[in-house]
Parts: sequence; C-alpha cells; structure tokens
Amino acid sequence: MLAISIGVWALYPYLPENPIIAQPFSWQFIFFAGFAIGYYWDAIVELWRKLNLRTRKLIGWTFATTFLVTAVVNYMLVFNHEIGGAFGQQLANFHHEIEQHFNKDRLAFWRIILGTVWFWGLFFLVRRFESFIVKRFGTFLLGFGMNSLYIYTISATVVFFINLFVAPPGFDNVFLNLLLSLFSLGIVWLAYKTKFLMKIIPR
Repeated sequence: MLAISIGVWALYPYLPENPIIAQPFSWQFIFFAGFAIGYYWDAIVELWRKLNLRTRKLIGWTFATTFLVTAVVNYMLVFNHEIGGAFGQQLANFHHEIEQHFNKDRLAFWRIILGTVWFWGLFFLVRRFESFIVKRFGTFLLGFGMNSLYIYTISATVVFFINLFVAPPGFDNVFLNLLLSLFSLGIVWLAYKTKFLMKIIPR
C-alpha cells in the first residue's frame, strides 16, 4: 500500500499545474502513511518499550528540541519582513532559496521530513506533559478529540468562509490573525457544546 502511495506521490510533477487536480496525488501520502502507522501502532509501541529509558528520553527530547528549534526558525523565515533590516533581508533571501523544497501542494520530500519531526516531537511533548495538559485543558481538548471528524468538518467550514470574506491576500497582521483564530475557535467550541449539526455530521 505504501509503495503504491509513494508511486502516486511521485507522479505529481507530471500532472497539470492545477492544485485541484494535482494536490490529491501528493496529499494522499499523509493519509495512507497515517493508516499504516495506525495499523502497526501496537507493534510500534512494543518496539519502543523494548528500548531502555535513557534511549527513549534521548530520542524523544531530540525530536522535541528539533521541533521547537525548527518551529522558531520557520516563524522567522515566514515573517522575515517584520524583522526588517539586513538580517531580515538575509532571511528573506534564504527563505526564497529553500521554499520550493517545502511546497505545500507538492508535499515535497523535505516537507514530509519536517512534518514527521514536528509530529513526533509534539507527540512526545504532549505525552510527557499529558497529566498537566488534561488537568488544565482536558475539558476543552478531550471534547474536540472525541468528536474529531465533527470538529474538523465544522472548523474547515468556518476557516474557509472567514478566509474568503474577512482575510484578503496579504493579511499578515499577527494580532488580528490571533483574534480571528480565537473567534474561529470560539465558533467551533460553540458548535460542539450546542451539538449543532451533530445529527448530520459524523463524530
């Protein structure tokens, strides 16, 4: 299955330059890779637990540290214009040189690698501080997690229309984006609490 998925992913450069047509050929790899991980999850956990505690901590914190560092670097590259000056220009030039290697539609190889590091790094941090997270934010997060398909469908709809009618191209004010994000999150939370459309949308 994964061999076929990788083969389909490799066809992307030969397809028409139309994201609606080509993007499913690249993005399908994310879903099939997720299926494979889920199918072998028990075996992966068993293999992980066979490692000694020191090795597990070393691997986990390596992923977590790499995730945090690259997330900060990513922010600096994307928002280089807010830094300004010669350093900001250097970041902009570097960003321009490497951005094709992290193209979202293509799901380029290095984007897959970076996404893998971010996933496992964040996964390790969440599991490491799970008791604290559940204690402080469990009421909010568990409701979303146990109704993930419903939440995903509602949030995708909300974000689509907000982006369409509120955020014009070039809308990059961090503060206003934060307010819009919190507003969107509030709508999704309200849809969950009121069970709006739960009888129609699967959970």
